[in-house]
Amino acid sequence: MKHTSFEPAVPSSAPRLLYGSWMLASLILVNAYASVFYSTLTVTEYGRPVDTVEDLLTAASSDSHYILTKDRSATMASIVNARPNDTLNYALQQHMNRIRQQQMMFVQDMVPMLERQPKNVIITLKVSALVKRYLQAQVPLHVGSEPLEPIYLGWAFRKKDPLVPYFNVMYVNGKIIIDSIF
Repeated sequence: MKHTSFEPAVPSSAPRLLYGSWMLASLILVNAYASVFYSTLTVTEYGRPVDTVEDLLTAASSDSHYILTKDRSATMASIVNARPNDTLNYALQQHMNRIRQQQMMFVQDMVPMLERQPKNVIITLKVSALVKRYLQAQVPLHVGSEPLEPIYLGWAFRKKDPLVPYFNVMYVNGKIIIDSIF
């Protein structure tokens, strides 16, 4: 008579190891996919910013952005009174006539208008835009790298003030353009 053992066979640990590693890998992959999926739903994608004068001209021609400035300002007057030989201002004028977007009434409206609508581009003094970006903006704002036109600043002195000769000079790109003493 044969002797049979009633001891249960010890199961191999290889299938358990395979199933365990498969479950761990699937758990990691599912969580990775879910996090990427949720991040694409919640994070807004920013398009390429309008950085140069050429970009601004392209945006004005294609109406891909709403180009705004302060109403009743010198910038608005130069755009409204532009002639066809003034390429940029004329293109901005045509753009503003096509889109009929309300312009800024107050400089304080600049940051809220930019934060509300990512397609808004506001033409203003660069110094003002930089200060408002750092002090008021809640979202990242881009300030263009090229100026639209030279900024002319003026100072008033008493007659015969010793500083007058030093301020009667206009520099553009490091070269003296106007040197006049009144």
